[in-house]
Amino acid sequence: MLQKNCEYVARWYNATMQSSSLTSFPTDVINQNGQQAFDLVAYLSGKKPPGQASKVALAASGQNAKDYIKVLVQQYEDLINYLKVNGAHLNTVRPEYLLNLSDYNKFLKMNPKEENMKPKTLERVWPYLQRDSWLTVFYQVLKIYYLNRVTPKSFKNLPGMPGSETGIEPNMTKSNVYSVPETVLLKWMTYHCQKVDPMHPKVVTNFEADLQDGLVFSALIKSHYGNAQALQDIKNNVHSEEQFTHNAKRVIEAVHEIGLQTHLAPGDITSPSARELLLFCV
Repeated sequence: MLQKNCEYVARWYNATMQSSSLTSFPTDVINQNGQQAFDLVAYLSGKKPPGQASKVALAASGQNAKDYIKVLVQQYEDLINYLKVNGAHLNTVRPEYLLNLSDYNKFLKMNPKEENMKPKTLERVWPYLQRDSWLTVFYQVLKIYYLNRVTPKSFKNLPGMPGSETGIEPNMTKSNVYSVPETVLLKWMTYHCQKVDPMHPKVVTNFEADLQDGLVFSALIKSHYGNAQALQDIKNNVHSEEQFTHNAKRVIEAVHEIGLQTHLAPGDITSPSARELLLFCV
């Protein structure tokens, strides 16, 4: 699952960003000292986050391993603190977890009190710890600067939504599972599903199982655009893996047909991950 998430982030990043790219996530980010993370924050927020070490500083510290590690760890600590101030939940991410394994081992030698795993244990768990940390950083950046653009105000001004349907009910603000932007997206999808197929009203309550058959995305396209050619043979009763895949392919084809670009692949719909499909919904 972590590997799939990493591959998805790389595709989303390459489809969104113009200034830099990712071949392998998080390897490329680590090798470039977090450059893509700083680029993403600047791109989405319009502000360059403080604390990024300059190439001059990194080059100068590179002559001494201890100085180099200190500069990198301080850079990541400043970034994490900056994101926390802006609403990110990063209490599970420590700056040193964003280093490569070699640099992390050097960090441990510099800070022996931090040692809490045997070398063989560390070598086994490190790929998971490092990937999870970088994924958490990237998704929290997306949460506070991208998802949070979905607001009650933007919902009221959204084309295709009657004013009577754009209110924010108390239950949408009191969920201990979903944020307000997420509940807005769920309500938006529910409205268009029921508009397209009033005889079979569906309430969309999640970003995984309810989206897996492609019918919600099909309804969104039909409601906004009309009957796209790719959706002519969409399966309304989906039971087999073959039917799930058929609908997912048609949805992706329809997205391209109406002039939208997407990084999404059919497998992202048929084997859904909530936060990945949430990005697509946004």
